[in-house]
Amino acid sequence: MTLIGATDPVKKDVCGKVFSPVTYSGRDTPETQLQARRNNAAYDSYCKAPR
Repeated sequence: MTLIGATDPVKKDVCGKVFSPVTYSGRDTPETQLQARRNNAAYDSYCKAPR
């Protein structure tokens, strides 16, 4: 399976400029932590090149 963001130059550019992993702390609510993890999973599946 090839990731779209890894092969499409426009989407790869978007990943580099507007989409990035989100950090959170243990003081954040469980809902906020879940949202950050979901964002990061989307980033991984959309933007990271295959290994």
